[in-house]
Amino acid sequence: MDEFLASVGDLQFPNAGQQRGVVVTITSALEAGEFGCIVIGSNSAEVVAMQQELARRLETA
Repeated sequence: MDEFLASVGDLQFPNAGQQRGVVVTITSALEAGEFGCIVIGSNSAEVVAMQQELARRLETA
């Protein structure tokens, strides 16, 4: 869990004091490589960018 949260790091809501970021909602399936989250952004491009960055970080973790 700690490694997962470290990977999410600065993407967590609130991000840089703004109303955007990743809210981790489900961690009970982390051992199976699954989790739930909500990504909040000011527009769809920002949300997609955060999703892609999160995926990149988790692939390298």
